[in-house]
Amino acid sequence: MSENSQAKTTRRVHRVYGPKELIDPVTGEVFETHHIQLEERDANFSKIWLNDMLNEAIQQLTGQRYKVLIFLMKEAPKFNNIVPYSTRQIAEMTGISPNTVNRALKILQDYGIIIRGYGKIFVNPDVIYKGGHSKRMDTVRHFQNMQEQYAEKGKKPSG
Repeated sequence: MSENSQAKTTRRVHRVYGPKELIDPVTGEVFETHHIQLEERDANFSKIWLNDMLNEAIQQLTGQRYKVLIFLMKEAPKFNNIVPYSTRQIAEMTGISPNTVNRALKILQDYGIIIRGYGKIFVNPDVIYKGGHSKRMDTVRHFQNMQEQYAEKGKKPSG
């Protein structure tokens, strides 16, 4: 493995600290101590919830359009589920025509998997997310606010 590459793992060890009382079995004396426990948790992978809306969208994302979904799945975790690229940039980065990218994004938006903003795409964290639960919940709230803004104003959210 090269110096710059890191091994990818789907498990991470976390230390959990806390106070603990220990009782000497011989004398009955109580000792206050600090307890350290190592826990192994999931890490370094994206979670994808295969629900009806994603399954139906995938059926319509054939050929090059499917590659747009794969691109979004790879890019979304880098920017907290906001892909900061325009349609044209995605087309250039993937080698897919802008029309095909637009059709794929329209399908994904129609199924609630993304919201398109100006020069960015918000990926629904109830469908695709990489990260811990509390951070995901913050992202879910942000996405719901974007959905409300989009529905109320009928325009692209500003982010």
